[in-house]
Amino acid sequence: MKGDFKPKLVFLCASHTLLHVYSNLHLALLPILIDEYELSILIASIVVAIPRAFSLIFSVPSGLLADRLGHTKLISFSLFLQVFTASLIIFFPSVETIVLCFSLTALASTFYHPSALSAATNILPTDFLSRGLGFHGASGTLGFAIGPITLGLVLG
Repeated sequence: MKGDFKPKLVFLCASHTLLHVYSNLHLALLPILIDEYELSILIASIVVAIPRAFSLIFSVPSGLLADRLGHTKLISFSLFLQVFTASLIIFFPSVETIVLCFSLTALASTFYHPSALSAATNILPTDFLSRGLGFHGASGTLGFAIGPITLGLVLG
């Protein structure tokens, strides 16, 4: 199984990048949300905090689900949830929908990580494990960087 791991690692890295493109987008949108919906700083802070609270609450259960359901199913569900929430926010723009969608995005990210790390350790050979996990981690950071830049290009 570990013979030709590169295509699987590329998929995991690409999905990790795409997942994180949306993960912190609400931070980049904060000035627009404050202006558009006339939010106070307190309400804007709550809008940012709720998705992080979702991540916190579901971190351990997501690992349990990955062990029970298998990493492939949870990765697929996570990516589906990410696409679904991105679509939902486009069709129903409101503060409530934005909070819900970014919370579900945080949930998708939380479901993704234990599953992807499990999948990576299953496909990577031992002599490439640390480097492979490094590539996977770097690809998530790339997604964090691409998200706001993409938003700036689209809105600009």
